Amino acid sequence: HAAEAKLLRRDDASDLALLKTNPPDAVRPILLAVGYNIEAGQKVSVIGNPGAGRQILDYTMTDGIVSAPNREMDGMNYFQTSASVNPGSSGSPVFDEHGLVIGMVELKAPIEGAGFAIPTNRIAGFLMTTIRRDPKSLALERMWIDASGKHRTEAKYEGLTDDGVKLRRSDGKLLMVPLVKLSKADQEFLRLLNEK
Repeated sequence: HAAEAKLLRRDDASDLALLKTNPPDAVRPILLAVGYNIEAGQKVSVIGNPGAGRQILDYTMTDGIVSAPNREMDGMNYFQTSASVNPGSSGSPVFDEHGLVIGMVELKAPIEGAGFAIPTNRIAGFLMTTIRRDPKSLALERMWIDASGKHRTEAKYEGLTDDGVKLRRSDGKLLMVPLVKLSKADQEFLRLLNEK
């Protein structure tokens, strides 16, 4: 599907951009695994849009493993995967076995089975910096998960206090949730949000 988008912010060093769009149809959000420990040998999947001549093979899914969890290239850290990536795969999400996004494809080596992705912590850091710059128009609304991983609350981030995180549901109700009641990933997400 195609939709018009407005560029809100770009970071050329990280090759990331934040776009705002109003798609004609409802879209299902994907979950970023923030604070995730990427390990060599774990299975991953990539969904991309590589080109075959003039034809775009949209929604192409490839599988592989994490070949190396930490590769430094040109001063930037990536993880290496054996999942096939090709021109058109840049910006593609890298999923773990549970359907969580653990990274985004950025590079392909000139050999087969060597793609490189940035971990989600870098993506989250970019988003957090953007939100801090313009907190009113870029209010953070997301799914918050409790420590058990069973219960989810969709709410907008209102702020962090000594007592916990303030969240506002779509019905207007304000919630105060102690940090220890949130999942470790959400706690790491809030740590990134409040880094100076």
